[in-house]
Amino acid sequence: MKYHCDLDDPLFTEETDLKKHKAKCSYSCDVCKKVFKSRKSLKVHKQRERHNSCDVCQKVLKKRNYLQVHKRIHSGKYCYSCDVCGKSFVQLVHLRGHVQIHSGKRPFFCDVCKKSFTVQRNLKRHWQTIHCGERSFSCDICKKSYTSLSDLKRHLLIHSGKRSFVCGVCKKSFTQVATLKRHELIHSGDRPYLCDICNTSFTRLHILTEHLKTHKRGASVVM
Repeated sequence: MKYHCDLDDPLFTEETDLKKHKAKCSYSCDVCKKVFKSRKSLKVHKQRERHNSCDVCQKVLKKRNYLQVHKRIHSGKYCYSCDVCGKSFVQLVHLRGHVQIHSGKRPFFCDVCKKSFTVQRNLKRHWQTIHCGERSFSCDICKKSYTSLSDLKRHLLIHSGKRSFVCGVCKKSFTQVATLKRHELIHSGDRPYLCDICNTSFTRLHILTEHLKTHKRGASVVM
């Protein structure tokens, strides 16, 4: 009896030899176990079937373990906290980027305007938005455009009407977990962002940033 490989042409006299051959010449989906002749076909299959897609925001991840980590964003489980301001994060890499804010180090510089940033992704976003004007991802509903697909997907939650993140105190709901976290500061009374000049504290970083400008303007007037 001859055993034929349905992925390519060889014939085998033993079934065990056929199985060994298939293991070498095929690529299988780790979710549905479907077998493909090439790595490219497998990649197309995964994109079409969206096996590694988030059922909340529809984002597709390259690997299934990446999906599990991504889902923590929607679960509200923030495992890594900043020792300085208490802000928490889903992934350790995000916390490490955040602590640069408190260190005062801004090692990433824009070649055009010399503005500096704490993390490289902020420099990239600055370059695309300010200097390139590149906003390739637009909303089909309101036509608002964004520099990245992830920003667009977060925006689309506004139109979806889904408000999956609920405040445990007042029951107010939000489309994004980050918005919920900012809201919760109202109830906690935490004001983690402190001005090192006058010791005034704030609930949000951007408010502190605007406040610091008042000190700079005051210094200019004195001079």
